[in-house]
Amino acid sequence: MNSLFTNPGILWALLGIAVPIWLHFYQRKSTTTFYFSDLRGLSLQNELSKGRNEWKKLLLLLIRILALICLILSFSKPKWNFFSEEKNQQGNAIYYLDNHPSLILGNRKRFLALQDKMVASSSNSIHFFNNEFQSADFEPITSSDWKSNWSKILPSIHQQTNESIINRGNELNEDHSAPFILISDFPKNKDLPPLKGKRHYKILPISRQVEENVIVDSVWIDEGFIQAREKFKLKVRLKSNLVESSEKAYSIRFYLNNFLLSNQGFSFSKSRFCELNFELSLPSSGAFSAYFIVDDEVSFDNKFHFVVRTSKAQKVYFVGKNAPPTIRRVFQSDSLFDFESITKEKWLSLKNTSKAFTILHGLENYTNSEWQMVHRRLLEGQSMILIPDPNKNHQALSYLNQLVSSTGRRIELNNENASLSVVQPDLKQVFFDKIIQANSIREKMKTWSSFNTWNFPKSKNSILFTTKGFSYLEKIKVGKGLFFVFSSNILEDRNTFLGHGLFLPVFHELVLQNSFSDKLALEYSKEAFQVFPNNHFLMKDPEKTIVKLTNQNGEFVPEQEWVGDHWNCRLPTSLEAGEVFNGIYSVYSGKEKLGLLAFNFSKKESEIDAYSAADLKTYYSNNSNVSIIDTSEAFDFQSDQIQKWTSSKLLFLIAFLLFLTEMLLLYYYKIKV
Repeated sequence: MNSLFTNPGILWALLGIAVPIWLHFYQRKSTTTFYFSDLRGLSLQNELSKGRNEWKKLLLLLIRILALICLILSFSKPKWNFFSEEKNQQGNAIYYLDNHPSLILGNRKRFLALQDKMVASSSNSIHFFNNEFQSADFEPITSSDWKSNWSKILPSIHQQTNESIINRGNELNEDHSAPFILISDFPKNKDLPPLKGKRHYKILPISRQVEENVIVDSVWIDEGFIQAREKFKLKVRLKSNLVESSEKAYSIRFYLNNFLLSNQGFSFSKSRFCELNFELSLPSSGAFSAYFIVDDEVSFDNKFHFVVRTSKAQKVYFVGKNAPPTIRRVFQSDSLFDFESITKEKWLSLKNTSKAFTILHGLENYTNSEWQMVHRRLLEGQSMILIPDPNKNHQALSYLNQLVSSTGRRIELNNENASLSVVQPDLKQVFFDKIIQANSIREKMKTWSSFNTWNFPKSKNSILFTTKGFSYLEKIKVGKGLFFVFSSNILEDRNTFLGHGLFLPVFHELVLQNSFSDKLALEYSKEAFQVFPNNHFLMKDPEKTIVKLTNQNGEFVPEQEWVGDHWNCRLPTSLEAGEVFNGIYSVYSGKEKLGLLAFNFSKKESEIDAYSAADLKTYYSNNSNVSIIDTSEAFDFQSDQIQKWTSSKLLFLIAFLLFLTEMLLLYYYKIKV
């Protein structure tokens, strides 16, 4: 009985049908008829009408019993599939489920509730696919198999476009005769699909409860260099999904290598963002797994993983003739740097320079192909400083003008052998914050002389500039890299920047603030990431150096490509059970451990605001081929609800019509019951 009715307990009310039957027979008790000699005609008329009244009463009793049966069956919600709108359709119905993590994990209770509401049959076949349809064979399955496997569906980090979803449905049914059912919570951070054409689309929205969701928006470290057993500040930015401020108190716990280090309270009383500081020191050199846990009610994204590591000595190349003593003193005497002076030919032959900071000097003899190599390294993310030599630098000037051509500026050779004064740096620039904090500003603010090789018009990217409005130190963004350009040969004695107090800290900050640094955390939605080998690595056999990611749940091999000095990797679109959750992964190449990577779900998944059934009805109000099934109130949609008439509604209508017929007959026959 449970398989035929949603509310089988109501069927006990059918026993109440005995009441009208008992009343009918009770009212048929015998009567006494008196005959009078002068009224025989009237007695004969009474004898003749008695049988006719009996069958009228039986008809009313039958109508009353049928009305009660239909009413009781209506409230029991039968799952009979007659009057289905799809009986005359050709082809199997197509079902698509948007199984993104926020739905499968964040709204799991309501997602699983669908399983009990499904009408399943081993003889009814359907086409079903979700966001992993790139690897699916799309053979039809029975609806009973679909129902039994519903709770086993895993979330997908791969997001399909609306166009690809519609196209895949058309591939399964080219003549558009079968209905296409879309199941999702329809988040507002994703465009609604344009459902046009002759196909009949049915939308089943899974409702979401509107509640505050707090996430870790970002984590960063202000210090450019982290050393073991030295304190530094870790900053975390928290975000609420609600636009309005909230007085509700939350707490966040900070763990390092699974040990609780700190616990802080916070609220969003002033805005939807909140920043906190955590002071810590690492016990030794190396990488450490870390995570934050926020205590809000939306639990699937409460844990945010990241990696904290001590800084390695920053590699610095001086490319040109032998580095002068002034440059060597800046870097060689400091453990923060690994300095090396090399020739142009050796530097261009190096394969793995993406993590290094390069100082280029003496550029007139670079060929066009060599300039292209420099440009490619900048595009890939390397940072460099360009110091012109005393020559005219025609080739270097031509290359720089290509870089700044989009800004409308042009660099000209300076033919005047005159000294220019460099003005004091703007204290509002972020670049000088650390310098001002660490040094006495009075001595640093003295001006110095410059003999410019070229005139570089001042811009918003000028870090230092002369009194005549020419840039002295310019920052140029090239692809993923940064190109810092001096307009004069600062290594000449007549350029007094060498003896200025800002010379050493400026070079330190240029290298430390703009060098390659590993990301603290990655997102699952950003499927591409890079893996760098150790310094001594040499690619010999790609089969034995495959990159693997492992954690306590197992290991998987990402899609990967070796590009000369690192691997470009992509997360697989389908992850096995247990691996789909965010967390810390150890990275191996063969048997050699390369480090740690932290992955988190996309921040878009934490934006839980979704379209309601009413919103969807309004949006598709002009689409006659689209029907919206409102499941927000009780969240109990069944396959019957995509029929034109459900069985319960039909039975209720029949019961109403039977009761109405009974009332009309009573009035017409004027029978006293």
